[in-house]
Amino acid sequence: KLKYAYRDGGASAPWDYVLVPNTINPQFPGLAFDDANRPWISYFDASLNRFYLVTNSSTDGTGSWSMYEFPLTPSGAPAAMPAANNTAVGMYRHSGIVDPYMVIIDSNTTSKGVKFAVFSSLSRGWNTPVVIDALTAGALGAAHLSTDSDSSGNMVVAYQEINVGRVKYAVSLTAAGATWSTPLSISGINQGPGATIKINPSTGSPVASYYDQTNNAVFVNQCSGTPSSCKTTGWTQTQVEGAAGVSGLTAATGQLLSTAMGFSSNGKVYAFFPRGQANDGNLMLANNFAGAFSSVAIANGTNGSLPGTPALNVGV
Repeated sequence: KLKYAYRDGGASAPWDYVLVPNTINPQFPGLAFDDANRPWISYFDASLNRFYLVTNSSTDGTGSWSMYEFPLTPSGAPAAMPAANNTAVGMYRHSGIVDPYMVIIDSNTTSKGVKFAVFSSLSRGWNTPVVIDALTAGALGAAHLSTDSDSSGNMVVAYQEINVGRVKYAVSLTAAGATWSTPLSISGINQGPGATIKINPSTGSPVASYYDQTNNAVFVNQCSGTPSSCKTTGWTQTQVEGAAGVSGLTAATGQLLSTAMGFSSNGKVYAFFPRGQANDGNLMLANNFAGAFSSVAIANGTNGSLPGTPALNVGV
């Protein structure tokens, strides 16, 4: 089942959750809020082989739910892990209107691609879908999808392209995402699990975070330009963790890796990530407030008392 959890009242308030109805086998959900604080959730239904966007009329999820099927359906056999049918959701702001948009990774053999469509909040229908990346470079597909947008209408996407083993970045170039930049590889080889992309609200520049699973490392990759100019250059990668302890994860369990980011009022980066197998299982926070990145544990794991047992890697 797909659950939506909500907490109102600060860190001491209890969490309430509701079941999202009519979900059968939901995988890889994404969450975003519109300007009326209504939640929009994207997910892949593995039983129905369909992508969906759902929303609630109330912030806390106690109102009415509405469900909309993404206008493209996977075909052919699913690709093997670590590729996956993934989703991400964001808000497209234009002419005083806020419309949700959805990005998907379709990893199935004959319909493969990273695809995008805007959903009209007025007409309750989808714009024409756009293929951001046809994933023709190899047979392995993609995984670890993320998206973000800004008040100027820019939409950015990051994901791990499995065949080249790198994080790729793309940005919308025309209104409503009708055209996108050619995806740019912004990481080193064999990097990308847990890929997250955000636009720094203070600088207007995109920032990505992700794992190097093979080398047990975590990176933050900052671009110095606009979302559009970063489609070709401007990226600087910084290692913020060198002992993540995740190299032993399998192709399937590597999907559990995730990173998250936030920003201070002056544009400094917060990067969140879990450490796992062969380490302490702690949830970590790295920031560059002092000019260089340093990290601290903000929640302790239990791996230290379970020698030889892989810690669960959590979503953040």
